[in-house]
Amino acid sequence: MSAEAVTMIRNVRLSSSPAKFVLWVLAHLADDDHRCTPSVAQLSEATQCARRTVQYALTKLESAGLISIEPRGRQTSVYTIHLDIAAQRVHHNGTRETGDHGER
Repeated sequence: MSAEAVTMIRNVRLSSSPAKFVLWVLAHLADDDHRCTPSVAQLSEATQCARRTVQYALTKLESAGLISIEPRGRQTSVYTIHLDIAAQRVHHNGTRETGDHGER
């Protein structure tokens, strides 16, 4: 587990609860380099979300720059969490970051 990633992700603002939960699980599984290799099935089981919901969440996280996904053929993909991007979306003192679709 990457304690640094878990601490940062706890305060990240996202418009999608499943995406935040998937990101949180990835942070819990991540090594010190913020990388992990769970399958979609494992993420689905851990989050209690449907596989399609997990896949959609992963796509949203990658599009937002919060993770990168490195496919490895028949093996599980490598997921890397980008804490520098996550830091830009952190919730501070009751305000939301505007990077979340401009919502306030």
